[in-house]
Amino acid sequence: MKLTNYVKDKSIPIILQILGAIAVSMFLGKERSSSDAAILLLTGWGLVVFVYYLIDYQIRKRYYNILFISLDELDQKYLISDILLKPRRQEDILWQKALRISNRAMLEEITRIRHESSNYTEYIEQWVHEVKTPVSAIKLICENSPTEETRKIKQELERANRFVDQVLYFARSSNVEKDYLIREVSLEEVVKKALQNNKHLLLEKKVQINLSCEQSVFTDSKWIVFILDQCIVNSVKYGAGSITFNSEVRGSKTVLHITDNGVGIAREDLPRIFEKGFTGKNGHETEKSTGMGLYLCKKLCDKLDVGIEAESERSSGTTIRMVFSTGRLMHAALYKQ
Repeated sequence: MKLTNYVKDKSIPIILQILGAIAVSMFLGKERSSSDAAILLLTGWGLVVFVYYLIDYQIRKRYYNILFISLDELDQKYLISDILLKPRRQEDILWQKALRISNRAMLEEITRIRHESSNYTEYIEQWVHEVKTPVSAIKLICENSPTEETRKIKQELERANRFVDQVLYFARSSNVEKDYLIREVSLEEVVKKALQNNKHLLLEKKVQINLSCEQSVFTDSKWIVFILDQCIVNSVKYGAGSITFNSEVRGSKTVLHITDNGVGIAREDLPRIFEKGFTGKNGHETEKSTGMGLYLCKKLCDKLDVGIEAESERSSGTTIRMVFSTGRLMHAALYKQ
């Protein structure tokens, strides 16, 4: 609390004190009291008022300093009203009571929203599993009756399956830590799994694949495969004729490079490609772009402690880099065991 703000807040009582002192001095003048007595009275009055406000300012300043220090140390700052000592002033007591009532209502509302969100996530997960059953059945029928039509149906089923998975991973993205298993994973294996998931799309577009990944990392293979799925689909969607996967070790980190020769990303769009719903210039040229794929990749990578970045130029292709912090992830794996 600044002294100027305190004085401004107490301006009315101070003005009343000054007016009172003027009135007393006028009264003593009319009563023809000695000037020494008047000066002594007014001096004593002013000194008492000054000392009172000075002490009051120090008390209030100390009170609010303790308040904000306690607030900074709290992780859950809405609990501040529960840890403060009971104030002495009636005004502060009333404010603290009002704050506690407000916090209680807020916690009840948060609990209600979390419960609804949990129910919604459970419903989405159940819905996804139920939808996958008929999708798998249709895919099996198509494989048993291979024709040009069933081949096209399988391609659309693959696309539908990707969207279903995207819904599932989006629903789970806020609680990744409850659904991952950190273990040693071969980058070559997870890349091949992602390529297998998108084989019909890659065959249809005649995309050439180059794979050179000898390293292993500590991460969750299921979530990484999903992230790679999104990268592969994006590359194909934006005109890639070839996709190269290669990895390297940089000190304590392992970097996976995903490079394509597609249309590339405009320089002004590059800083925003991981934002939710952002489609950029390329997205406006296709109705199939939702701006959710790379957003989910970034969100899941943050949860898994995997860095992700992009490098691209218009008409010169795109490189997505995934940076695995080997040491930290190995520690996490040992901790989970």
